[in-house]
Amino acid sequence: MSKVNFSLYSTQDPQKYASAKGKLMNHNIPVKTEIINPNRSSFGRGGHDPFGSQSRFITYNILVKKEDIHRANEVIHHR
Repeated sequence: MSKVNFSLYSTQDPQKYASAKGKLMNHNIPVKTEIINPNRSSFGRGGHDPFGSQSRFITYNILVKKEDIHRANEVIHHR
């Protein structure tokens, strides 16, 4: 069994993330989530963000094991 996780699905929409993760969990496919949050970047608290607040979008990456990629892809995109 692989210990490496591969990115299966990415979104900036929390509802789409929750839906995709729920589908995978309902089919007993183990998932991990990587959250990329620019608000936690080096700009930090009180720091200057040269791009303004419009650049601050959270990205949700759903990760699955290599052996689950095909089945997980079917569950998210074809059911």
